[in-house]
Amino acid sequence: MRHTLFLLLTALPLFAQAQKHDSITVAKAQSDDRNVMLDASASAKPRDIPIGLPGETGGTMIMEDGVPVATTWSPLYPYVHWAGGSSYSNVGLMGIEETALRSGVLGFSVDSHTALGTDELHGTVTAKTNNDGLILIDGNLNGALTKGWYFTAGVYTNLDPTSVHPKHVTFVNNTQIYKAGLTHRWNQSEASLLYKLTVNHDGLFGCDRAPFIYNGDGSISELNGFRLGRDSYMPADVAFSYMDLETGQMHNTDINDENRRFIHDLTFKMSNTFSDKWSMESRVHLTGTKDMAMIGFSETGIDQITNGRDAKGRHITTANGTDYTGLMQQRLLFAQHFDFFDAQAQTELVRKSRNRTTNLGLSYWFSYQYAKAANVTIAQTVENDPLRLLNNGQRQWDYNTSANYGRGREHFVSLFAIDDWHVTQKLNLYYGFRAEMFHSNYDIAVNEDGQTNNARHDGFYVNDGTVTISNHKRTKMNFIGVVRANYQLAPRLFFTGEYLYLNQQRRFDQFRFETLPSEKPYVKQLLRGGISYENDWLHASAMISYINSRNIGSTQYFTKQVGGVSETQGKNTTYDIGTLGITGDATATFGGFSMHVLATYQGPKYRNFSVPLTFSDGSTEVLDYTGNYVTGMSKVLLELDPSYRFGDWRLWFSGRYYSRQYASLVNNVYFDGHWETFAGVDWEASKKLSLQLSVTNLFGQTGANGSIAAANTITDDSLLKGYYTAGTFIRPFTVSLSATYIF
Repeated sequence: MRHTLFLLLTALPLFAQAQKHDSITVAKAQSDDRNVMLDASASAKPRDIPIGLPGETGGTMIMEDGVPVATTWSPLYPYVHWAGGSSYSNVGLMGIEETALRSGVLGFSVDSHTALGTDELHGTVTAKTNNDGLILIDGNLNGALTKGWYFTAGVYTNLDPTSVHPKHVTFVNNTQIYKAGLTHRWNQSEASLLYKLTVNHDGLFGCDRAPFIYNGDGSISELNGFRLGRDSYMPADVAFSYMDLETGQMHNTDINDENRRFIHDLTFKMSNTFSDKWSMESRVHLTGTKDMAMIGFSETGIDQITNGRDAKGRHITTANGTDYTGLMQQRLLFAQHFDFFDAQAQTELVRKSRNRTTNLGLSYWFSYQYAKAANVTIAQTVENDPLRLLNNGQRQWDYNTSANYGRGREHFVSLFAIDDWHVTQKLNLYYGFRAEMFHSNYDIAVNEDGQTNNARHDGFYVNDGTVTISNHKRTKMNFIGVVRANYQLAPRLFFTGEYLYLNQQRRFDQFRFETLPSEKPYVKQLLRGGISYENDWLHASAMISYINSRNIGSTQYFTKQVGGVSETQGKNTTYDIGTLGITGDATATFGGFSMHVLATYQGPKYRNFSVPLTFSDGSTEVLDYTGNYVTGMSKVLLELDPSYRFGDWRLWFSGRYYSRQYASLVNNVYFDGHWETFAGVDWEASKKLSLQLSVTNLFGQTGANGSIAAANTITDDSLLKGYYTAGTFIRPFTVSLSATYIF
């Protein structure tokens, strides 16, 4: 589930302040974690933190030991190669300002630091399960080897069948992460060498979809008795063939074999303290994988089949050749293969004084990708544990009609500075910049200057004698600037104002399709201001924010009925988004009771968003979404986080309300408001043993969420009453039990 909204963006700067009643002291731009690891869509990845713009494809940015887990979202989604847990001494939430200056991304990030060894031996083991059969084991051991030398070693295993229990695989998420490190400390210096291996077989894509009937009024109904979040929309037969994008040869495989990632990660980090004012931190981070395979899905329309024939007269049968009558779901299936290598080197000089901390850093990043994403179309029945369907005897068809391909090399040379300055007892300034020279070198198969020979078609591959590979080189500048002022207006009353500007060039993932993306850079701006009040038991704030983003680039899929049969095509799209938001935030504490409330009103809309389409029957259409609300984002958001601690016990609840969310770019499909709820009981049974019982979806809500790409071309609202479609769903009621033992 992806709720990248406005919620936390507007309030956290005020509570990033460690404020006193008679003066103002502002901590580094790191906030509390805001339950970032309570994700309503999955059990083992950070949730998307709301910022008022659509989130990144790979979810929340993750920082590990001072640098991003990966320099790009695709293909190495950060949550695939990171899981938190016992191997980390600290996992927090880095604020928007510092995230932008350190990673070039606008949004919050998870900030994690490895648990390095100390003079004493420390061990932590956590075991977790739930009513769906989750098996999660997480452990770390660290301590001293000899004088000045220390070790850390950790193992993380997550075997998650999820709530739908598909027949084609036992554990939908099958992840192991092994981590080991060696640390040397001398004088006032420290150096660590850390290695991490991730073995990931995450098959969630496809398993997180379900069919339903959209009733036309924001509500949905079951389709063919399919229970959202409990029944499986993946067939047991997952074998398929695809055409190699380079050679044109056919490969026989299955979905399980095409979900494999073996990722190697090596980090060297060193810190030196020269005096009570000066220190330096240096890091080198290498990440790589060979022939990483990932499956991708995009649901197209659901069609009616009668006596083995669809509207185009194609012969639709079951696997044994029997004519099929009923509903048929077509799915665009991607077999994606990547070679990937990341290198990051960074040195940062830090100067601290009584009222000022200044960071000056220099970094070099390099990213290499070789991408082959072949595709086919498959079909299945619309029911629990569906059956595969054949089209004219074929198990799959439309080879590489939406394929993407390329080889890319990217270089970043960056200079960044951060200054946190307490100018007076009442005034604090936090400001900084990141100036980045970006050079890219891509070998890609695109149509340019009126060419058509690189258009994707059935049977497309790059060495067929007609496709041309062109080289694209660019040298551009990226720039980020931040300034934030905090001023004490009166005892207990504070003002915060902030401006953030981000200019970034497009990355390799936008250049792998048949058309070139816009050469215009992304431009994102944030302006906000507000006041806060605090006393011994209450922190309260109100803030107005404006955020916009120009030249957003993304790949969208558009489905239309052509001759009575669903036809889908992918397009590179460019558009703008802007929104004004108002947020109120309050935290109250009474003894062992604490209550946090966060409320936001916003209205993000698309700007300059039109898409020309040409379909197989020659029909053309220009769809204009300008002025429509952004899909998957609510106008009203509410977050409630009460907790009560007594003795060795803690009771807690976390509830997030999202009002109506539009599910199509046309804005004629929407989902009614819903809650994401979590609750739990924590018990510190002893100094070494703690237990937690937690519940996800406490009230047992059911329903769909996200977007429905198949409705992006439907402008006649009457066609959406009783409309058959498929999409993601709300994670069902889940009870989890975990135990942690520390020694």
